[in-house]
Amino acid sequence: GILAAVVTGGKKGAKARLVRNMATWRGQGWHVDWVVEVTDGEADMSKWDGVKAVAAMLNVTLTIHRSTLPDGFHTSLSYQHSFRSALKPEHRAIWLLGEEVSFARTNTSNWLSLWQCAFEGGAPPVVASPVVRQSSRSFWPSNWISWTPGAAYGWLGGAIALRTSFVEGQAPLLDAKFFAWFFGKLEAGGGAGEGLPAGTPLWEALDKAGTDWGVDELWCKAGEEFLGASKGDPKRTTCAVLR
Repeated sequence: GILAAVVTGGKKGAKARLVRNMATWRGQGWHVDWVVEVTDGEADMSKWDGVKAVAAMLNVTLTIHRSTLPDGFHTSLSYQHSFRSALKPEHRAIWLLGEEVSFARTNTSNWLSLWQCAFEGGAPPVVASPVVRQSSRSFWPSNWISWTPGAAYGWLGGAIALRTSFVEGQAPLLDAKFFAWFFGKLEAGGGAGEGLPAGTPLWEALDKAGTDWGVDELWCKAGEEFLGASKGDPKRTTCAVLR
């Protein structure tokens, strides 16, 4: 199974998009569990009752938490690390989704088939991302135009998957065991450079620095280390973008 994990400010548009995403996956025959971390707004979560009602009608497992972090800047890691407690043994992967991501035009069956079968070895990439239908994506493998045959910049026209050394942080799908391992590493230390005690979680250091930049630069090399530490298949693809 897959756990879809969303960090959201809880605006009306984000709620509607969450409902559509749950319905899209369920309507295409996939049972995806959802967990949502709400970062802003009132502590009273009654405004989410409608979303919970839709999830119940769809027979979708949905868990919603209101963040208890104080006001001010917080890196996405400061919210995402809590998703470790939502992982269950049946979850093969966790999808870290921005609140703006929509699956409304996605053939989920095709994409998950690619995810599982595009590379040799019988195991999906440790970290994978779909192509984003937003022409402003700066990392060209993530930009859907790069995959469009006949387009001016359609260098990958006709391809279905690409190994990469980087995956953007907008909608990465991470191996569940890697996710737990990776955040354990980040929790073990990273604060000394910001004048914090050694052993301070990296997300607290980034909060103090006021930046959310650079964590997605770590995934692919960390994936290689994870495969070595877990005695995984050394030929398994670490990072990939899939059309």
